[in-house]
Amino acid sequence: MNAMLFAISVALAAHGLEIESGESAPEKRAAAELKTYVSLLAEEEPDARFRIGVKFLEEFPEDKTFLGDWDGYAVRRKDGCIYIVSPQPRGCLYGVYDFLERNSDIIWARPDEECGTIYSRTKTFKVREADFVEKPVFRLRGWWFCGPSRHEASEYWHSRVRCNFGCADQKKPDVLRRAVECGFAIGGAAGHNMPQFMPEGTFGTHPEYFAEIGGVRRRDRGNTQLCYSNLDGAAVVGSNAVEKIAARLAEMKSAHGIAFDHWAVKQADNMRLCECAACQADIPLGDGRVSGKNDVNFRSNQFFRYLNKVEEVIAQRYPDLRVDTFAYQFSAPPPDVKVNEMYNVAFCPFIKNDRFSVTNAVNAKWAARAEKWSMATKNIMWREYWGCASGYPRQHSFVAADDLKWINSALGFTRVYSETMPDMDCRKTSGKGAAYRLRWDASAMEHWVLSRLMWNPYVPVEQYRDEYIRRTYRKAAAPMREFYALLAKTWFSDSRPTNYTDDPVGNASRYIVGAGIDRRVLELLDEAVRLAEDDVPAVVKLLSRQRDHFKDLIRNCIEPAEPLVVPLVRDGDWKKAAKIDGFVKVGGGKMKRKNRSARDTQVFVCHDAKDLKVKFVCNDPDPSMLEPKERFGSVPERFPGCDHVELAITAGKGSRGYHFGVDCRGNRADLKDGDLDFNAKWTSGTRIVGRGYEVELSIDFESIGAEITQESRFGVCFARMSMPRTPDEKRDFSSWKGDHPQTLQPVGSIMLELE
Repeated sequence: MNAMLFAISVALAAHGLEIESGESAPEKRAAAELKTYVSLLAEEEPDARFRIGVKFLEEFPEDKTFLGDWDGYAVRRKDGCIYIVSPQPRGCLYGVYDFLERNSDIIWARPDEECGTIYSRTKTFKVREADFVEKPVFRLRGWWFCGPSRHEASEYWHSRVRCNFGCADQKKPDVLRRAVECGFAIGGAAGHNMPQFMPEGTFGTHPEYFAEIGGVRRRDRGNTQLCYSNLDGAAVVGSNAVEKIAARLAEMKSAHGIAFDHWAVKQADNMRLCECAACQADIPLGDGRVSGKNDVNFRSNQFFRYLNKVEEVIAQRYPDLRVDTFAYQFSAPPPDVKVNEMYNVAFCPFIKNDRFSVTNAVNAKWAARAEKWSMATKNIMWREYWGCASGYPRQHSFVAADDLKWINSALGFTRVYSETMPDMDCRKTSGKGAAYRLRWDASAMEHWVLSRLMWNPYVPVEQYRDEYIRRTYRKAAAPMREFYALLAKTWFSDSRPTNYTDDPVGNASRYIVGAGIDRRVLELLDEAVRLAEDDVPAVVKLLSRQRDHFKDLIRNCIEPAEPLVVPLVRDGDWKKAAKIDGFVKVGGGKMKRKNRSARDTQVFVCHDAKDLKVKFVCNDPDPSMLEPKERFGSVPERFPGCDHVELAITAGKGSRGYHFGVDCRGNRADLKDGDLDFNAKWTSGTRIVGRGYEVELSIDFESIGAEITQESRFGVCFARMSMPRTPDEKRDFSSWKGDHPQTLQPVGSIMLELE
C-alpha cells in the first residue's frame, strides 16, 4: 500500500478514469496522486475525465483573474470533464487533494506511513462536489523540518496539507527531487551559516574578521559570530558566497536541470558577539543620528549594516537572487539601518509567551517589533516555533489563529512558517530514540490545524479542529473531543509563561496530574481505542500510539510535593538554611536513581525578608578542568555557556518568569520571560574551591515583583550545567526536580517562613 501511496508515475486507463495533465513535475504528480487515491478509496474506478494543469486555466477567465499569480486553484465541471486548474503547477496538486477531501472522508492526519492517512474504501467513487475555488491568504506557508531533515513521508504530507515552504535540506538529490515534484521553494543554502562563508585559512591572515571574545580573536566557525563592525570582512563573506552560489547553480543544473530561487546568509545560532573596540563604537546612521551600544537595536544595526555589504557583493553577480536571513536573537529588534530590499527577513518572536496572542499586553514588545519590521521591509516572514516542545499538545492553534489574522490584516504579512521535526522514528539516525515521532503522537492535530490556518486563518479554528477530530477519530470522535477540551481548559487556565523550551513531562505534571485530570484523560483514551477497534486499522494504530504516549508522560510526571520551607535567616548563617540535594537529569521525570546526575550538587536556600539567598555547592572531580572562560567585562551580559548554575523563579503578578545564571568564572545574566533586556537588583559571587566551585546569589524580592507575606509561595527550579571534559563525554544538565529551567514554569516550589 505504501508504494501505491507514493507512486510518482501513472498508467492512464483507456476507459474509466481518464486524466490529461500538464508536463511539469507537480502537474504530473497531481495526476498520479488523483489516480492512486481514487483506486484506494473505491473498488471500482469511475468513468470520469479530468484535465489538470496550468494551461487549462485559460478556460476559466474569472478564476484566472481571481487567483492572479498565487498557488490557489479552481475545480470546475465543463463539457463533461472535471478541470483542476491553477496559475502555478503546485496549485494543481492542492486542488487534487481538496477535491479528494471534499468527495470522500480521507484525511492526511499526520505523515506516518502506518497510521497517517485515514479513509474508508467504498464500492464506487462518487463525485459530489466539483465546483469551487480556493486562494490562500499566505503566499508562503509551511514547516521547516529540523533534526534529520530528510524524510520522504513528512515532505509529501507537507504538500498534501497545501504547504509550499521548502521543508527540508535540499542538498541531497532525493530531497531535491521531491521538492521539485511538490513545487516547493528551492533553496541553495540554509541554516545558521554566516561563519561558513569566511574562507578557510582567512584566520591566519585576517584574524580581525573574526569575533573577539574575552580579548582573543576566535576562529571556531559556527560557534561564534563574526566581527560585524569589519566591513572588509563582509566583502570577503560576499565574495565567498558568490563562489558557493556559482558552484551550487552549476551542480544543480548539471544533475537536475534546475536552479534555486533563493539563497541564505544567516547568523550563527548563538549570542557570542564580538567584543572588540570597533564593535562597541557608535554606529553613524547617516542622518546625523548615531546608534550607541546601549540601544536595544545596536547589534541589529551593526548586523544589517554588515549584511547590506554582503548583499552588495552578491548583487554584482546575481542582481535578482533573493537572499534569506533572520531577525533573531540580537537582530530581532528592527534596525534603524535600511535593510536591503533583496533580503527575505524571517522575523523570529522566539521567546514570546505562547499562551497569549502576540497582540496581548504580555507580548507587547514582540508586537511592536513586528509592526516596525513590517515598515522596514516588504519582504518579511513570520517565523514560528509551533513544533518545538510539541511532545505535549500545547494549544497553539487557538493563539496562532489570532496571530495570523493580525499579522496579515494589520501588518500585511503574506509569508509564514514554523520549525518542527519530521514524523519519524529516528533511533537509527540520531540516537534520540523515537523522540521525533512522539511529538506527532502528542501534537498531530496541532500540526494539521496550523497548516490549515496558514492557508486561511479567517476560518474559525474550532471548525478546523472539529474536522480533524471527526475525520481522524471517526467512531472515537466523542471521547477525543472531550479529551482535547480538557487539555485546552487546563492549558488556558494557567497564567504562567510558556515558550518553545517547555518540557513535555513538566507540562503533563502541571496540566494533567497537577490539574487532577490524569485519571479522566486515560479513561478517555482507553474508551477511544475501544470504540475504534472495529474501525480501519490506521485509526486504531494512531489512537494506540497516542494513548501510550500519554501513559508514559503521566507515568513519568514529577510527583506533586509539598513546597520547600525556606527559613528566615538574618545573620547569614548557611547552616540554618534549607538544603536540597539529589539533582536529577533534566527531562528525567520522577527522581529515579538511574536519572541522578553524575556530578553532586547541593543548594542552600534562605531569606532575610528582603532578599532571597541561594548558595550552590557544585562538586567536581577535577576543578582544574573547569572551562577557563574569562569574565565578560564591560560588554553586555550573555547567558553563561560553560559550567554554570541556573535559578528560575515565578513571582509577582501574572506569575512572571525570572531566570538567573552564573558560571564558574563569575559571568552572569538575568532575564524576565526570556528577555535579556531586563535587569533585577541582585548580587552574585563565585569561587573555585578544592572540591569544585560555589556560587552565592542574593535576589531582591521587590525587583522581581514578589510580595512577601505569610503565604508567599513561588515556583522555582535550581539547575546546573556541567560541560564534557573528553570527546566521549556528554554534558550533564541536572536540576532539583528534573525539569528544565528555561520553560519558565518551574515544577518545584518554595514557601517563605516568616517571624
